[in-house]
Amino acid sequence: MFVNVNAAARHVEMVEAFGLPENWQRYYPEVFGAYHVNGDTCYWEFSPITKVWDVKVCGDYDPRDCGQTVEKCPFWTEEERLDIEEKLRSLAFLPRPSTPKNSGNWRNRPQFVYEGWVFSWKFNQRENRWQLEPMGRP
Repeated sequence: MFVNVNAAARHVEMVEAFGLPENWQRYYPEVFGAYHVNGDTCYWEFSPITKVWDVKVCGDYDPRDCGQTVEKCPFWTEEERLDIEEKLRSLAFLPRPSTPKNSGNWRNRPQFVYEGWVFSWKFNQRENRWQLEPMGRP
């Protein structure tokens, strides 16, 4: 049986840092935390299909994601808008989907929950890159 020692160490360090998160969503994947383990940025991700939290690794930063803003919207109060902006900046550590090979394959990626808000990856054709889009509360 093959055991990935680095993955096991990441799990242990993440549990020591955060404890094992509890899932609050039944239908959406959920993302929790960001922590540096052995030089990698790691985070917890819950799969509603397998009902398991797993540690994921990310090394894919884009400085543009750290400064992302949310325009005023009649559906959110100013406090909620500022909260969403803070969450978007916090999610800059997430790995982006790969750029589509076919120009017509720009469908949004599956939604996920982070700190009480639902987000989805949307392809920005003008900048030719994926960026997170807030969808609202679950």
